[in-house]
Amino acid sequence: MTKIVTVQYPELRSILDNYEGGLLPYQSTDGSAPFLIIKAPKEFLLTAKIRGHFKIYLVPDVYLTDHTCGLVTAFFDDADEPLVIKTLLAEIDIKNRKSEKLLIEILESSEFDVHFVDDHNREFLGYRAKNDAPTKIINKIKIPLISFSHDNINQYLNHLQKWFGLRTAADDADAITISLKETLMPLDIAVIDLTAQSNVKQSNQTNRPATLERENPGPSQESDILRLLQRSFHSDAIFLNPVRLDNNKEICDILVITTEIFYFIQAKDNQNTGAALNRKLERKRAKTKEQIAKASRQIQGAIRYWKNKNILEISVNGESMEFETTNKKVVGLIVVGELFEKDTERYLAETMDLWLNTEKYCLILDYSDLHRITANRGSEDDFIAALDAIIQCIREEGRFPRLSFTAERIESFLANQ
Repeated sequence: MTKIVTVQYPELRSILDNYEGGLLPYQSTDGSAPFLIIKAPKEFLLTAKIRGHFKIYLVPDVYLTDHTCGLVTAFFDDADEPLVIKTLLAEIDIKNRKSEKLLIEILESSEFDVHFVDDHNREFLGYRAKNDAPTKIINKIKIPLISFSHDNINQYLNHLQKWFGLRTAADDADAITISLKETLMPLDIAVIDLTAQSNVKQSNQTNRPATLERENPGPSQESDILRLLQRSFHSDAIFLNPVRLDNNKEICDILVITTEIFYFIQAKDNQNTGAALNRKLERKRAKTKEQIAKASRQIQGAIRYWKNKNILEISVNGESMEFETTNKKVVGLIVVGELFEKDTERYLAETMDLWLNTEKYCLILDYSDLHRITANRGSEDDFIAALDAIIQCIREEGRFPRLSFTAERIESFLANQ
């Protein structure tokens, strides 16, 4: 029997809209068994589909080693450096009512339903899952959970990251395997979003069907980035694939024009296919390097064109437009599919080169960075503040930062208790 929970339970839409991502336990009021929703990037979902399982690591507390302070949910696209979702157990309280005990109740079960949605809450996968070691949850997660405070949140977040990076073969063996057995929905589903938010008039991609597997990733990623930007900017400010009037060449992939700032955005992504998933990590890193180099050249060209114009003339979907550039600022953004922690020094150097060559602030983000920023910064001013925080870190600390809003969300939750 087909079971698509975002259709069966419409109230989930608003919950997911306000949820950045991770493990979300849910129980409806119809008396049915609770189930798990995993909201994650498309690469995580495809890995789960192809591998047929994922693993959950129970991370011991910093001080009380017989207690668990968090979970790392791993999707093994790469054997050594998998895609991961890190969950402090403090976060569970924030997600929905009584979810602290509900998640544990689900994970204590030998079987449960798990449904996968992407960053835009499109449900692509659903399975009846089997837990190979439910007693580990019973034995290692203590109730009540550890208390978190304003003083120790960042310490625990750092501990979670460090523990997983230094995990041993014994830790891998001790992880819980969640096997994905019976499918609850078709595996080749396509989603067409007919809501007003998905339709921007300055776009030629209205109502593009979204699929999990992507042979030609460019147009789909551009469409997804457009949707992310709508969280922070009015739709009328966003232009997809604008072209120059003089030669009909594309200026950039996405242009955002506000009263003060022009944002030139260049998007690069990888295929989301089984073959791409199975590529060696070194090849994936090399691909990102190539994409950044190409996007950097394109961003520099767009900004040079902008500098030479008092009036920016563009055409989008056959409609000509003009915009005053005098006394306006410009920001360049490169958005790639994935950045790698091992290469942050290279990304820092490439960012500084962009600043030098354009005399403007340009930043390199991956898609998940942009998702996190727009999910937690729902206005233009907040979006600018997030970019300013990255720029300040680069300028003052000489460090390429990756933004996280986890501590901020937990602190806000604690402040309102």
